[in-house]
Amino acid sequence: MAVEFKDDRFVITVVTNTNPIESWLELHDEILYVLGSVDAQLHGTETPWRMLHLLSDMMPEFETALKMHPRKKGS
Repeated sequence: MAVEFKDDRFVITVVTNTNPIESWLELHDEILYVLGSVDAQLHGTETPWRMLHLLSDMMPEFETALKMHPRKKGS
């Protein structure tokens, strides 16, 4: 996963190692599932691991995030 910071946006690139369209659709299904359910354990369903992995990977350390911003590299 890669995050690129711009002045007015950020871009996230996700390597899926599988069909990216299928991964995108499955990720959406999981996000919708989590938003519709407070506790997966109560419903006896599978944990939405793709979404949890995505959210975890999107969080760089603060110092790393600064280095990723093109205008902050020289600071």
